[in-house]
Amino acid sequence: MAASIREQILQALAAKLQTVATAGGAQFFRQPVLGIPREQSPALTLDVHGEAIDPRGNSLVDRHLTVRVIAIARNLDVSAGYTQADALIVAAHAAIMADLNVGGLAQALREEACDWQEMDADAAVAMIPATYVVQYRTRTTDLTTATPA
Repeated sequence: MAASIREQILQALAAKLQTVATAGGAQFFRQPVLGIPREQSPALTLDVHGEAIDPRGNSLVDRHLTVRVIAIARNLDVSAGYTQADALIVAAHAAIMADLNVGGLAQALREEACDWQEMDADAAVAMIPATYVVQYRTRTTDLTTATPA
């Protein structure tokens, strides 16, 4: 059975982020269900936040897939943690935005938001999440075939 366009998009984004993480000396996690332990940071994660659906009158559906990429770094010096997390999110953003059609699977890709978070742990945890929306189109009856705009 063919993978859905959604899954193909997520796999493409995950491959890009894995490359960025490896180059930056970080771990990569797709949709982690548990917190990232200290030993596995710095890290980049890819989380799905949902998908809005906009049905068309011609048996097509426009879909807006929202994903969140989070750069995580730990350091006793919070400023140094943010510097490391920032370097990861900058590289991740460049990799993601280099192909706005996600290999021909999507009509558009845009950044929606970015915020900063800090948590107190045995070493300060700096997290920089960035949210992206991928717009793609499928037929009402088929999630596996992308349709042109």
